Amino acid sequence: MHGDADQIVPINSSALLTEKLVKGSQLKVYPGAPHGLCSTLKNQINQDLLAFFKQ
Repeated sequence: MHGDADQIVPINSSALLTEKLVKGSQLKVYPGAPHGLCSTLKNQINQDLLAFFKQ
């Protein structure tokens, strides 16, 4: 999970690299989301996490 507008930890320097390094990983990108996306998009994040865990 990563917001593509994160200015604290830019997506290119973290999530995109991690996705390539961690076998079987799944990256969910939230367009326009900032660093604190778990606070600003908490309902969407919770829904997406529940869906992921149900897989």
